[in-house]
Amino acid sequence: MAKYEYTLDGNMDDLLDRLHVDLTEGTPSATFEDGSDYFV
Repeated sequence: MAKYEYTLDGNMDDLLDRLHVDLTEGTPSATFEDGSDYFV
């Protein structure tokens, strides 16, 4: 299992965007199947 670390200096959207790109483009077997946006 991979360990993922990231220092959040901006907002949560920046982190989520980076995770999405890294996870879906980092391996040929990873795919994005569904997502949800939550606002508080």
